Amino acid sequence: MENYKVSVIIPVYNVENYIERCLESVIDQTYKNIEILIINDGSSDESIEKCKKIAMNDSRIKIINQENQGLSGARNTGIDMATGEYICFMDSDDWVEKDYIQSGIDIFKKTQVKLIVFGYFLSNDFKDEYTTKGWVDKNEKVISKEDAMQLLVEDMEINSHAWDKIYHKSLFDNIRFPVGKNYEDIFIMHEIFNKCENIAVTKQPKYHYYERIESIARNYKIKNIMDYFEAEFQRRDFIEKNYPQFLKIQNTKLMEILLSYYPKIKVSKN
Repeated sequence: MENYKVSVIIPVYNVENYIERCLESVIDQTYKNIEILIINDGSSDESIEKCKKIAMNDSRIKIINQENQGLSGARNTGIDMATGEYICFMDSDDWVEKDYIQSGIDIFKKTQVKLIVFGYFLSNDFKDEYTTKGWVDKNEKVISKEDAMQLLVEDMEINSHAWDKIYHKSLFDNIRFPVGKNYEDIFIMHEIFNKCENIAVTKQPKYHYYERIESIARNYKIKNIMDYFEAEFQRRDFIEKNYPQFLKIQNTKLMEILLSYYPKIKVSKN
């Protein structure tokens, strides 16, 4: 029985070549008690026209228009508008397996946690092969907040991505993504984890992450790099105060970032 409503939050900004694939994967979910919140973040291409055509045949789709605020602002609007007990985020060029949400609901009912971390498929503009990322066991495991925080800081088996997780909406009480910042999920994910007693982790790869060549993760402009540094330094301060046993791990991560990105700062013109 589908007792729980899930809000799927999809920021949309000039993705006319990808949005139909994304929306169709959500509409086709085997779990039907969902609302699909499309946050039009000032698109100037045909993205929203395509969304409107699809929405004509599915009353679960709601389109919210706003002036461009970036990914953080669009996600925050989605959180504010969501009426579901659970929420998840999708990037508008990604897609999900048909049983993505049903799998999450099954795990929530079984474990009584407030956060699930999934495995995911990785694709990009250079290849169509998918690399599975995630937990070492295909079955879900419930781990403590402390163990989850360590894995988050290590940034190996658990990452800070907003989109490979399903959340109880209460986790975002008094927490929002920082508007105007890139790597916005790194700024807040440790705070989200800190509000959980336990977290469920599974390698079930239900999410397809499509990395475009022009994506922020591949863009080495100074603004993007400095936001990355700021997010990780804020996390360092949080770890030092709340989880000092993991401070060495976080400091090592910061050193790795500095060594990796410093040459890119020197050659960047922006």
